[in-house]
Amino acid sequence: AVFATWFATLFPITGIMTTGTFIADRLVLPCTVASSIFVAKGLVHWMMFAQHYNNHRAEPPSRGKMGMVRSILLVCCVMALLSQLARQTFRTTKSWMTRFDNLSMTLRTCPNSVKGNLEFGMLHLQPEQIGPKLQPATAIRYFDKALMRNNNFCQVNFYKALAHQHLNEWELYEKHMAKAIPCEETMHYAIQYWQNYWNMQFSQQHAHVGNNQAVKEFLKQNFQVQMEAIQRDLVVAVEDWNAHIDNVQERLDAAVVYRGILAGIQYG
Repeated sequence: AVFATWFATLFPITGIMTTGTFIADRLVLPCTVASSIFVAKGLVHWMMFAQHYNNHRAEPPSRGKMGMVRSILLVCCVMALLSQLARQTFRTTKSWMTRFDNLSMTLRTCPNSVKGNLEFGMLHLQPEQIGPKLQPATAIRYFDKALMRNNNFCQVNFYKALAHQHLNEWELYEKHMAKAIPCEETMHYAIQYWQNYWNMQFSQQHAHVGNNQAVKEFLKQNFQVQMEAIQRDLVVAVEDWNAHIDNVQERLDAAVVYRGILAGIQYG
C-alpha cells in the first residue's frame, strides 16, 4: 500500500495532464528505494528457502557443488545489476549539474511536457547556456511542441515571439506577441515590446515612405486589426484575472490597460 501510494504522488510527472509548476523527474529516483527493498527482501527469502531446502535433503557431492555454482552466479548477477544501477545513478546525478543536461533528461523522460519544452526552448535564446550563438530556429521547434499541447500558454507565445524577432519574421512576431499581452504573467513585458515594435514601425514609415498614403494606410489598418483582437482578448483575460482577486484595488480594468497600450504608441 505504501509503495502504491508513493507512485500515486508521482502522477504529475507523467505529462498526462498540464501542471502549473515544473516538476523535475529527479523525484522518480527515491521510489527506487522502495523497489530495492522489495527486491532485496525477495532475494533473501529465496536464498533462505534454498538453504533450508538443501539442509533437509541428502545431496550427492556433485549437486552440492552445483548449488555453490548457482549461488556464485546469483551473486555475480546481483553485483552486475548493482553496478549497472550505480552507473545509471551517476549519469542521472551528473545530468543535474547543468540546466541544459537537466532539461535534456527531463524531455527524454517526459517529451510532451509543456513546461519542459518551454524551458528548453528558452535555453536556446540564452547564449551563456548553449554557446556563443543564439539558436532561435531550434527554440521555435520546442515552442511549437509546447503549443501543440497548450495553444494558450502565454509564456510560450511570448518567447516564441522573441525567437521570431531574432529571425526577422515580423508577421509571426506580431501574432505571438499579441497573444502574450492579455496574460497577467507576460503582460508587463509584452506591452513594452509591443509598444517599441510599433513605434519603430511608424518611425521607419515616416523616414522612408514619406507621403505615400497607401503604405501609411496599410500599416495603420494592420495595427488597428491587431489592437482590436488584443482588446477582445483583454476583456476575457481581465475578467478571469479579477475573478481570482479578492482585493478590489488590485483588480484590473481592461479599458484602462488598453488605453495604456495605445498611449505608448505614436501611430498618428
